[in-house]
Amino acid sequence: MGNMNYIEFTESIIGSGDVLIFGPGYNTQLSSSVNSIYNYINNDLDILAKISEIKKNGKILLFDQIIMSRVFEHIPCRNVDYYLCEIASIMRLGAILEIIVPNMSAVVNALELCNKWDFNFLRLNFELFSEGGLRDRHSLWTTEKTVPMIVEQEKQFKLVEMKKVHIDTTLVPENLWFTFKKI
Repeated sequence: MGNMNYIEFTESIIGSGDVLIFGPGYNTQLSSSVNSIYNYINNDLDILAKISEIKKNGKILLFDQIIMSRVFEHIPCRNVDYYLCEIASIMRLGAILEIIVPNMSAVVNALELCNKWDFNFLRLNFELFSEGGLRDRHSLWTTEKTVPMIVEQEKQFKLVEMKKVHIDTTLVPENLWFTFKKI
C-alpha cells in the first residue's frame, strides 16, 4: 500500500458482506461484492446513536465488518468498554473489526524533533492535550500494546493482525491498523 489518503485506505480494506464504516466520508459506490455499506460520521458521539438506530428497526442488522478509521482514539476512556460492547452487539460471530489509529509513540517521537513554534508541534500538542471538544482531542493513548489490551479486555474480540501503515498526512507520521475478530 503506497501513500494513500484516509478515504483511499478505508476503501482498500473493505471486505464483502454488510459493512459499517465510522470515519471519513466518501462516495460508497463500490464493488458489487459488498452487499451494503453504511458510511457514518466522524464524530464518536454519533456511534452510539447509529447503533441505537440500527437496533430500533426491530430486526437487528448484523455486520460482517466494521471499520473505525481514525475515530477510536476519540472515544472517552471511561466509556470505551461500553462502546465496544455496543459495537459487538451488531456484529455477526466471526465478523471483522478494523481499527485505524495514530501511533502515539511515533507522534511523540515526531514532537521531540519539532521546533516548539513549528505548526505541526503546535497542532499535535493541541490535539493530544487539548481540553476542547471530543473531535479536537485524542482521549485514548493508542499504541501497539494499548489498543489490543483495550479491545480484548471484555473477551468479545481477538486480535488477528496489526500493521504499521503510512497514510498521507502531514500531522501523523505513522498509523496502526488493527484487525480483530468477534469471538
